[in-house]
Formats: sequence, C-alpha cells, structure tokens
Amino acid sequence: MMWNRLLLLAYPKGPRRDEVLDTLAMAAEAGGARPRAVNLVRHGLRARLGHPRSRTVVVLSLLLAFAGGFVAASATNRLAWQAGPGLPDEAAAGRIAELIAPGVELEAQGDQPFGYPPGEQLTARRLYDRMPGTPETRQVTAYMAGLRARLAAAGWEIVDQGTMNAHDATLGREVGDRQFLSARRDGLILSVGDNYHPEQGDDFLIVSVNAAEPAWISAVTLAAGLLGAAVTWLVVGWASRRSDGRASASVLAGAAAWIGLPLLWPPVHGARGYLPELARGGYDPAYPFWTDLTMANYGPFAVLAGLLFATALGISALGRRPAVPSPVR
Repeated sequence: MMWNRLLLLAYPKGPRRDEVLDTLAMAAEAGGARPRAVNLVRHGLRARLGHPRSRTVVVLSLLLAFAGGFVAASATNRLAWQAGPGLPDEAAAGRIAELIAPGVELEAQGDQPFGYPPGEQLTARRLYDRMPGTPETRQVTAYMAGLRARLAAAGWEIVDQGTMNAHDATLGREVGDRQFLSARRDGLILSVGDNYHPEQGDDFLIVSVNAAEPAWISAVTLAAGLLGAAVTWLVVGWASRRSDGRASASVLAGAAAWIGLPLLWPPVHGARGYLPELARGGYDPAYPFWTDLTMANYGPFAVLAGLLFATALGISALGRRPAVPSPVR
C-alpha cells in the first residue's frame, strides 16, 4: 500500500488520485493484475497538466521545464564558482610559461571567478599573456608540434587542437585562422593560440590558464538543473490545471508563455556545449555556458521572458477553477 501511495504522488490531489488508489486496493485484494508503475506515473504526470484533450500543453510544459532547469543550473553554477579553486602561484605560473615559449609572462587577471574586465566579454579569472611572435612561433606547424610534445612530457593531457577563425578584442576584428591547443593538468586548463598572419600584419601568441571546473561544481550544477526542471514542471502543471475550463485564461496564459520562450532561445542555444565538453573533460569555465544570460548579452531578453512567464502564472492563478462535479453514485 505504501508503494501505491508513493506512485500516486504523480497525480495531483483530488478525486482522480483517490479513485486510482481504490482501484489498486481492490485489484490487490482480488489478486488481479496490477497496473505497471511506469503507466501509473506517466498517466499521473499527464493528469497534473489538465487539459486532457490538448497535446500542446504537454509540449509547452516540457519546454518550460527545460528552460527552468537551465536557469536554475546557470544561477547555481555562478554561485558555486565563488568557492571554486584558485590560480597557480607565481612559481607554478613561471614553470608553465617556460614550457610554452621564451618571453611568456603569465599574469593574473580578475579577482572574482567571473568578472567584466573593461572592454572585454565575460571571462573567468585567469593567468593571461598576449606577447609578440618570435622566430620560433612564426614556424607555426613546427612550434605547435614541439609545444604539444613538451606539454605531454610534462604530464599535460592534450584535450583539443586544431584551427579556428578567431576574433581579437584588442584589434576589434577577425584575425584569420589561428592554430590552437588546449591541455589539462592538476585541475588547470591551458590554452595557447598562435596568430601568425604576415599578410594581415598579425604576429602574436595568446596564452591563458584557467582553473578547470571541479567535479563537485559540475555535480551541483546538474542537480540544480534537474531540480529546477522538476519544480518548473510542477508549477506549470498547477497553472495549467487552474486555467482548465477557462478558455480565455488558457489562451492568454499560453500566449504569454509561448512568446517568452523564444526570448530564452539564444542563452539556451549558447549552452548546448556544456554537457559534451564536460564529458570530454575539456570544459573551459573562462567562457561559462550561461554567458548569454548576463545583462551584457541577452540578459534583458531573459528578464522580459521572466516577466511574460510571471504574467502567465498570474493569469492562471486569477479566479478559481470550476468545481469538478461529484460522481453519480
């Protein structure tokens, strides 16, 4: 009986939950077949959404739950990084610089996990240097091969290497194809980019070292995302049941929610690489997955989306849902 009651928590409070519980009790007494737990939960969760003849409400609730999970994970990740690991000391930074190239001087930037350096995009605190090219770095292929060998010999794991088109904030323009590599060791992420394009006048090396995201921050972030999605879904279900049977409220609340969802699309789309990069061990928190939620990017749109979602909840909450008629006995 206790197991049945736990399964029936999937159903909202009301006559339907009591009816299913009575059916299960009678089936148990008669020795008949019991409904499968998966079916009970599935139908219960669907019952929480109300509007039994609507499929749109299911799609909307899932999308809103995903958005709620993303926002919860983003806020949690941002707060958790306040207790995140620090940067290597001066001696350790010097040893890293020696592996890269003569003349590299890694200096700390930022006194917070994530800050807004003047004129730059959102970045994490880091060790950083941007130095003019040398005869060694101008032999791009040979330099990158040698750097990879030196890092591997020193115990660094190469997690990514290739060519990418880069934008240099200092120059304010694209700087062409850049050879880069990323490596990890002892909770650090090292990134090196060789920008040698004599036809464009570009000849410099960019080096950064960031603290990698610890496993506990990733775990807390994912847990918060799942919890946020579950809570959002329950709230959406409550609002949906409140508007069931009230056509005008359903239309207005649904319209507000559907309008709000596209406003969250850019931040959600920008976060798509978080889990794959986390699984590969190459996630670089210098560019957090929630960057587009900040006010410097799409934050104003996210705020507007939040206001629309709050409006939808308010519309649903106004008035009471029509009473469910008692079954004829």
